[in-house]
Amino acid sequence: SIRRKAEYGFYNLNDTDITFSEISERWLYSVRPGVKESTFSHYQYTLRHYLLPIFGDFKVTALDEMTLVQGFLTVITPTNGKRKSLGAAMAQECLAMLRRICKYASQLHLIRPLEISVKLPQKQPKTLLPFTIEEQKKLQTFALDSPTPRKIGLLLGFQLGLRIGEICGLKWGDFDLSAGIVTIQRTVSRISCGDGHTKVVVQSPKTNN
Repeated sequence: SIRRKAEYGFYNLNDTDITFSEISERWLYSVRPGVKESTFSHYQYTLRHYLLPIFGDFKVTALDEMTLVQGFLTVITPTNGKRKSLGAAMAQECLAMLRRICKYASQLHLIRPLEISVKLPQKQPKTLLPFTIEEQKKLQTFALDSPTPRKIGLLLGFQLGLRIGEICGLKWGDFDLSAGIVTIQRTVSRISCGDGHTKVVVQSPKTNN
């Protein structure tokens, strides 16, 4: 399979018929040891859902700036109507991945270094209003009136600013009730297995903070 060839490096890099799909899979598995499992799963999804449908069958040796820019504009704004146009964040993520794959191919001397310059969608500013004091009281009353694990999780996120995955990863040993301290040591997330199934993984928190 493409995945196995990429993972174990079986491609003949002198082969001028190597496709974008093949080199991108090889790049994907080259970065796997240095990222979390959830990050790898997200890379895999982004690559296969957005980039490969457009670039997958291209011969790597045929890629140039014009081809990449035109193809990427189709990634941002699909012409087949099967999905919506990408927002600013996902468009930036896809462009960064495309650049990394092209740089990888260049380092393997498959193509010359390429500069991909595309005007990305503008990020729309969002106005977020904090809860009023009255709303905060109502939320706390709701959570503490006949509490459930879900309500307590809601309260922890509300009062401590924890991510959902961090709340789900809490254990009793993380709480020092005498000192009034909770230590965040793990996060729980559900990731794609790439075969239509998902699984739960427990990892270190997103940042040291």
